[in-house]
Amino acid sequence: MTWEIVPDAPQQRAFPWWIPFSIGALLALVGLAFLVWPFFAATWAFAVLIGAAFIASGLGVLLRQRPGGSSAVGGILMIAIGLLAIIFSDFTVSVLITFVGMTLIAAGVLWLVIALGLSRGGFNPATLPAVLMLAAGIVAIVWPSAALLIAAVAFGLVLLGVGGLIAWGALRARGVVGGASRGRPHGTAAA
Repeated sequence: MTWEIVPDAPQQRAFPWWIPFSIGALLALVGLAFLVWPFFAATWAFAVLIGAAFIASGLGVLLRQRPGGSSAVGGILMIAIGLLAIIFSDFTVSVLITFVGMTLIAAGVLWLVIALGLSRGGFNPATLPAVLMLAAGIVAIVWPSAALLIAAVAFGLVLLGVGGLIAWGALRARGVVGGASRGRPHGTAAA
């Protein structure tokens, strides 16, 4: 007979059900805000995200172990750019949309050249994504407000769906919806 040391079963970290429910509800509310006020919400949210990224990068440069003179100036400039991006949110978003539009056009042209080179005169289904990228890039540059509106509505729908699923899953785990109950193993019927 051999003896083996069997480690204890891993402990599950329990946290209150209302934490994922609150996160899901908050995400759903933000998604709803994107759907109700798409242009304002998108402009503000995108500007805050871009500004926060610059501020965090600048702080990272300033807080590293030995900042030199040029890196300190760079960190301060990054923080200033981040603050300006948040303050002038409309300008920040217009620059972002123009950059995305130009990137889509460049990628679409490159994809189209490659797809046409591979087609050898016949129809190649690989040209369809290239045409769609070109069209999206042109729309983003010609009608930036329409591009921002489309992005905001799509982002709002995704956030609303993800947030709703997280909140529903938390309620289901709690036993409020869907018949799940605490302490009862899956697949067993309630007595």
